[in-house]
Amino acid sequence: MSASEVADAYEALTVKYNVSVGAVTNGTVTVNPDGAVEAGTKVTVTATPATDYVLDKIYVNGTAISGNTFNVTENAVVTATFKKVQYAVSVGTVTNGTVTVAPNGTVNKGTEVTVTATP
Repeated sequence: MSASEVADAYEALTVKYNVSVGAVTNGTVTVNPDGAVEAGTKVTVTATPATDYVLDKIYVNGTAISGNTFNVTENAVVTATFKKVQYAVSVGTVTNGTVTVAPNGTVNKGTEVTVTATP
């Protein structure tokens, strides 16, 4: 058997799975490598949020993963969720009057906050 025939036979026996990116909103996801990938291959996911968003979670076949890499064991569809940047809004210590803010607590970036100061 020639080296070429051995390589062809090995290629035929190699288990490969498809790695792709599913639908994502408020950011982008890329995987490396993608397409037909040998079983056991380590895939790196790059999740980039759109402006005013941060990465929430990365998913492989609907299951959240820890970190941004996984080993291929089956066909894989990779997605991610992104959430709005949030800020905590509160009033500190006030003397000689009152200050209120609405809304109070955690708000999404871009939310209008009304501050009322009463002497």
